[in-house]
Amino acid sequence: MANAVFTAKVEPIYDDAVEERYHFPKQYLGRVSETIGDWIIYYESRRDGGRQVYFAMARVTSVNSDSANADHYYANIADYVEFAEPV
Repeated sequence: MANAVFTAKVEPIYDDAVEERYHFPKQYLGRVSETIGDWIIYYESRRDGGRQVYFAMARVTSVNSDSANADHYYANIADYVEFAEPV
């Protein structure tokens, strides 16, 4: 298991639904796979008008390939908890 921070954007270019899944390119597969069973923190980038804050945590349950894009994967998310106050 490993600790990680997943970056989210206000207008993502990936197929993210942070409460359920995190979509990412193949280059991060090894790192994300190490987080299976562990908690991650979500960070909102300031790009595209983001707040530049840590806003939630969740547990990664599994990683699956993206059937529509061979170079991308999904981290499946459970136990999503949004912080009462972004940090």
